[in-house]
Amino acid sequence: LTLLPPVYDTERSYTSPLATTTMLDKDCCHWDRVKYAAYTRFKEPKLYRLAVSGDWDEIPQRAKSHPKEAQFKHSYAPMDMALHRLLRAPLKISDDEETQNNIKKIRFEAVEALLNANADACRDKDT
Repeated sequence: LTLLPPVYDTERSYTSPLATTTMLDKDCCHWDRVKYAAYTRFKEPKLYRLAVSGDWDEIPQRAKSHPKEAQFKHSYAPMDMALHRLLRAPLKISDDEETQNNIKKIRFEAVEALLNANADACRDKDT
């Protein structure tokens, strides 16, 4: 698998009579998606991915063992940090009050761990 786009002759037309966009335009969008996928796969730290995926119970241990990961700020929109992702995530509603309280407790512990690892995250604006 190569991550580099093929070389195009920019003088030649890649449009078809039925198409409204050129092949070059389609490939640019495709390569933007490929670049984003590679970025999220190889650049996002595990702590950020835990916040996104909702595995909040693993965040406190990871924040203690890898505190630098709490400083990671995403380069693509919304350019947020793990703390922002965690706080923006909706709480899972449960009919059982005990389960709901456990979810809130786990989320609180995760937020606390992220703030202990990187207190400056609360000063950084979420976009």
